[in-house]
Amino acid sequence: FSYNVAFHFNHIKQNPFFVNDTMDMKRFLVVYDSNTLVYNAHFEAGYNVKEWLRFTLVGDYNHYQLKSQARAWSEPAFRTTFRANYIWKKKISVYLDLYGVTSTYAPLAVVDGSEIKLKGTADINVGIEYFFNKHVSFWGMINNIANQNYGRFYKYTSYGINGAIGAKFAF
Repeated sequence: FSYNVAFHFNHIKQNPFFVNDTMDMKRFLVVYDSNTLVYNAHFEAGYNVKEWLRFTLVGDYNHYQLKSQARAWSEPAFRTTFRANYIWKKKISVYLDLYGVTSTYAPLAVVDGSEIKLKGTADINVGIEYFFNKHVSFWGMINNIANQNYGRFYKYTSYGINGAIGAKFAF
C-alpha cells in the first residue's frame, strides 16, 4: 500500500485563462487574472495486489481566489482518476482508467459577465505497452471508450472514441 497527501499554495501574477471569442467561436481569447491564489489538495493511494496488479487512485481539488476574473474559466474544481494496471510477464502492461472531472464555467460574453455552466463528466480509457527491451517500448491507447460528448471549453465538444499509438525510446 502506498499513499501521498499534499497541500499546495500557488500565487500567480497574470494567470491566463482561455475563453471563447464571442465574435468567432473557432478562436480563443486569453484573459488574465491579475493576482490568483490557488489552494490545491492532492491525494494518491495505491495498492499492489501482486507485483503484476496495481490499483491507483489520484485526485486534485483546487480552490481559486481571483482578483480580476469572476471565475477560473474552464478549470474544474475537482478531478480524479482510478487506474488498474496489469503487467503480464514483465513484457506487457495493460491499464484501465476511470477519469472524472466536476463542472466548469465559461463566459458567454467577457464584457457583460454572463456565463454558462459546463457539465462535469466521467470517462474511460484503456492502454497497452509492450516492453521490447529496457530502451524501447511500443504503446497504444483508446480514449473516451464510453463515447461521452462533453466539452472542457464552451462549444468545443470532445472527440468521440479516439486512439493513439507510439514508441518510447529511453537512453
